[in-house]
Amino acid sequence: MEGSLVNVRIIAVMSGGILFGPWVGAIVGVIAGVHRYLIDIDGVTAVPCFITSIVAGLLSGLINRKVARDQRWKIGILAGMVCETLTMILVVVWAPSLSLGLDIVSKIGIPMILGSVCIGFIVLLVQSVEGEKEASAARQAKLALDIANKTLPLFRHVNSDSLRQVCEIIRRDITADAVAITNTEHVLAYVGVGEANYQHHDDVISPTTRQAIRYGKIIIKNNDEAHRTPEIHSLMVIPLWEKGVVTGTLKIYYCHAIASLRRCRRWRLACRK
Repeated sequence: MEGSLVNVRIIAVMSGGILFGPWVGAIVGVIAGVHRYLIDIDGVTAVPCFITSIVAGLLSGLINRKVARDQRWKIGILAGMVCETLTMILVVVWAPSLSLGLDIVSKIGIPMILGSVCIGFIVLLVQSVEGEKEASAARQAKLALDIANKTLPLFRHVNSDSLRQVCEIIRRDITADAVAITNTEHVLAYVGVGEANYQHHDDVISPTTRQAIRYGKIIIKNNDEAHRTPEIHSLMVIPLWEKGVVTGTLKIYYCHAIASLRRCRRWRLACRK
């Protein structure tokens, strides 16, 4: 009616500023406001929507800075309703006649004001995803620390038995199917599926291991048979660093596909000496 539409512009502006800060809120608010004004310059609601879009952007940035994280979704809903209410007031004030303004508000006011509840849903959804990532990172960090605490005493006297114990601890704690430790030429210890294939102390490392040592990068292979053990279909080769030089690798084997590279990166950091 008279160019007025039920829309979600304020929802997008408020959500962006609350989640990502004042700069995002201000920029998105200006862009949304200018766009709304330009598509219907002579419309009754063009100027009111332009004004409240910018207000919403600034207000959302303020919420991001001043409101506690766990309360932002509630304040976001309230702020969204306030902005939409301000829009309706400005529409009535800006309209050529009071009756026209009230007619427009009666048709679009309630849906747009109540629609601000979506701001809270969006903020909660994004925050829950971020929270799960942080919790996962904390669990992985704790796991790496626990393993480091268990294995550190075994590195005081390094020999084949102590390295096998290290491999067994890692294999058990991360539920891998097999774990191996190598230097730059030979497999020093191997525990788990296919262990019978590594009974010799002069077992030469695989081409994949040589590649990881050469480039100093984690290598992941999925759905690929291991160098000597057909039962193994996925592996991670993680370079072990000492004083800036790769001196060996930690190899983790699975009989299934490896889902996450993030875990591997944390292992590399944990394995730096």
